[in-house]
Amino acid sequence: MERTYSLIHPDLLTITEGERTWRGADQEWFGDEWQRKAGCAPTAAAMLVSYLAQTRPPCRPLYPSGSWERMDVTALMDELWAHVTPGKKGVNTLHLFTKGFAGFAAQKGVQISLRTLDIPRFKLARPTVDQCAAFLRSALEADSPVAWLNLHSGEAKGLDDWHWVTVIGLEEHSDLGSLQEDSSLISRRSKVVMRSRPKSGELRPHQRNHRKSMPARRSGEPGLA
Repeated sequence: MERTYSLIHPDLLTITEGERTWRGADQEWFGDEWQRKAGCAPTAAAMLVSYLAQTRPPCRPLYPSGSWERMDVTALMDELWAHVTPGKKGVNTLHLFTKGFAGFAAQKGVQISLRTLDIPRFKLARPTVDQCAAFLRSALEADSPVAWLNLHSGEAKGLDDWHWVTVIGLEEHSDLGSLQEDSSLISRRSKVVMRSRPKSGELRPHQRNHRKSMPARRSGEPGLA
């Protein structure tokens, strides 16, 4: 038995410039060198802001134009940078991300409830695979993208450590006794897909075709409760 969960309107993550299109924003669009190097968190935040603004009328003031033109999205990324601001170690905790995200929303006059799931360094303190899946499932069923902080790539190739991405989908295969996440993520260079299977209480990824994958280490879901 297979069950799939996804955002209702993933097409709203498509950014355009003339005839070119991208699935999600690229932190390389920032004008400053430090921003390009450390800007994955405000980039992910911009994706969440825009999606929420386009799918929830109370959130429309977050991004009134709803434009997916590259120039406008880059301006939104710059605006989020002022709130979700990387330090020397980037935005390396959920607290820094959610505090900045909530501050941006408050400035726009929008009250927003944030939910988070922390996956600590110590294995005994980590949530189970089922708990991680339930967190992602509840977000996607509420049509909320998930900002995910990858602190360590483990065995995965092609995904940076200390990197924020945006999860938009989940697949579950109960007949195989396994969980698979099939999530389109916003990276700083390209579309990425994560597929994971549980083993020894952890999410472990494998590569799918030419696409990239990532393990779960720490995640957050800025979105409506």
